[in-house]
Amino acid sequence: MSEKAVIEPLGFYVLIEMDAVDELSKGGVYVGDVKREQSACETGYVRAIGNTAFRGFAGCNPSDYHPGHIFSRMEPHQIWGFDIGDKVEFRKHEGKDSGIKGVKNMRYIPDTQIIGRIPSEAELAASAARANALRVENERMERVKEQERLEKILPQPERTDNKDFIKPASDTRKQSGMHSNDYDNGGNN
Repeated sequence: MSEKAVIEPLGFYVLIEMDAVDELSKGGVYVGDVKREQSACETGYVRAIGNTAFRGFAGCNPSDYHPGHIFSRMEPHQIWGFDIGDKVEFRKHEGKDSGIKGVKNMRYIPDTQIIGRIPSEAELAASAARANALRVENERMERVKEQERLEKILPQPERTDNKDFIKPASDTRKQSGMHSNDYDNGGNN
């Protein structure tokens, strides 16, 4: 099994696999004390969660919710906003490094010290796509509202049938009682 499955945090602790600290700095200089730099790490991945983590937090008790509510089917840490495998942020120098031989970059962090969840690249892309779609829809709705507003304040041409504009070709001679021969003679017959 992997080293992640070897350790199981108890109580309110969350097991975090720390982001690895490079032995070389960005400038290419070797970092003197990698262990000290690792202890200053503030981000890592959740690998396991203790059985009482987040249970006492307000709003994190699934039994507080109606049975049909989505939170009633979730674990307290999921209600809090993260799950195993998520990247999280916590306070610098917080927690205790694992003392198990051969286990590296693993630290126990109290649940109260996890202060944020860092979204994955896929989540960020999906969020950006949703935001863009919402922006486009809002712009469309604004155009519709503006068009409706203008229709209310600007006079609209009266709508008429074509019959009012194009008079039917009627023979006025028949209406007046004249015959076609009468027109040819100027009506003097």
